Amino acid sequence: MAAILNCAMKQISIILMFSILLYSCSKLGTRTLYKSNSHVSINGQRIGFLELRCDSVLSKIYPNTNNVFRHTIDSTLHLYNELQVRYLSEHFCCKPPTADEIRELCRLNNIDAVFYSTLKFTEELPYGYLDTSILMELYDKDGNLIIKSMHNTNIGNSYWKFPKPAMTIRDATYGALNRILAEMKIGKIASK
Repeated sequence: MAAILNCAMKQISIILMFSILLYSCSKLGTRTLYKSNSHVSINGQRIGFLELRCDSVLSKIYPNTNNVFRHTIDSTLHLYNELQVRYLSEHFCCKPPTADEIRELCRLNNIDAVFYSTLKFTEELPYGYLDTSILMELYDKDGNLIIKSMHNTNIGNSYWKFPKPAMTIRDATYGALNRILAEMKIGKIASK
């Protein structure tokens, strides 16, 4: 009886250690690179999301890159009732927008803040699978950077099989966006 109990304890310990390892990997890939010292709140505000930077380049590698990005933003922000989100189709031709361009964009679209994201495929794996890194920046309507977050699926995700591009795009977008929302202390809708 003691041998069976000892064997069960070893198995539970192994499962627990493996779970902790996987959880810690997911935290390694997501970082806050910058956060403004001013206490800016975006609760209840109108937020704009720009199309991915250099989408035409990304689409040559994986044609549905921007669609997966947008769907992930929608499905993630659907859990937050405090934000009003609008997609903006303006492109900045592979360069970050200036403070003046952000101010004008916010004024023309009647938004209080805007997300600007850069996605890149970091590593090509066998059989056309890709790892993804995303840099997400949130600017206020005056063009000031509020927060910058990054998620890299190569470091932060453990996949059992080689991941398809849609999965790594989704995981990277979700990781970076959730980091920003957590840093901004925006709460999710309470589950019913």
